[in-house]
Amino acid sequence: MINIERLIKSFIELVSIDNPSYGERAMCDFIADRLRCLGITPFEDDTA
Repeated sequence: MINIERLIKSFIELVSIDNPSYGERAMCDFIADRLRCLGITPFEDDTA
């Protein structure tokens, strides 16, 4: 079952991160950290 409160909290966290074009590092780091918390090892390629 979906936890609506957690979903809303996660959404608010994501949209609160400043991530203009070519400045997505903060968003990338946030998502990578969330994946690590879930036991998933994120991989970044060299695509610009």
